[in-house]
Amino acid sequence: MNIYARGLIMKKIFLLLFACLIYTGLTALAEAQSFKNDSTVYVFSVSGINLREEPSTTSKVLELVPYGTKLTVLETINKPQEVDNFKGSFAKVTYRGKTGYLFDGFLSSLPAPDLKKQGNLDSYAAKYLGKGKKKSGTVTAYPDNIVHEIIQAEGYYGHKLSVPGIRLSEGFLLLRAIASSMNTGFTGKEAFPAKNATCDEKYKGKKFQVEVKINKNGSAASYEITKTHPDGHLFMISVEQSGGKVIMTAGSAD
Repeated sequence: MNIYARGLIMKKIFLLLFACLIYTGLTALAEAQSFKNDSTVYVFSVSGINLREEPSTTSKVLELVPYGTKLTVLETINKPQEVDNFKGSFAKVTYRGKTGYLFDGFLSSLPAPDLKKQGNLDSYAAKYLGKGKKKSGTVTAYPDNIVHEIIQAEGYYGHKLSVPGIRLSEGFLLLRAIASSMNTGFTGKEAFPAKNATCDEKYKGKKFQVEVKINKNGSAASYEITKTHPDGHLFMISVEQSGGKVIMTAGSAD
């Protein structure tokens, strides 16, 4: 099967997956809410986040807080900012005895996966989200109404994780972190999708085809990035918000 044919198969699969989801109650990324005081959060920027003296992206840097660091939000500061298409504000935290402010667009209430050991969404849920209970051969329920599902179709294998009560950006942060821990062409530094685009990019000396798609249906939308390996293997991540849950999907096609 050539790359063009594989691409058509993947697009049909993705359209079927999207059609199965009921888009209601979407909270747009631009309306992302700040974390509550005393919330536990984790750093999801693989390069770390600068702890700043004041709630501003130009303020003096006190420390670089590394990826995966667990923090407590002391106070939320409503000063909207945008970095790499992630919209957020500032969280006041203390790190290594220094109190300052972090851009919260790269923070998540979900635990940050170990990039050296992490596998797919299934293994992430089993390790970080509590004790799962099998509902069927493909569906596992976790505490707090979190659900993981294995998705299989002709030429496609993927995972879907539904998590209530988180921001859309948090779902994307988790997906890109997990994708970067595998040989998928993802670096963990991808910007949040802002517009449809197709381009080529190099990763570890190889050229990948990259397609960014935003699918909008009224007030609802899904955000997807597909990367095609030079050998024709495809890997896709997508995130959407529906019914109070953020739905994350990651999968591949041979």
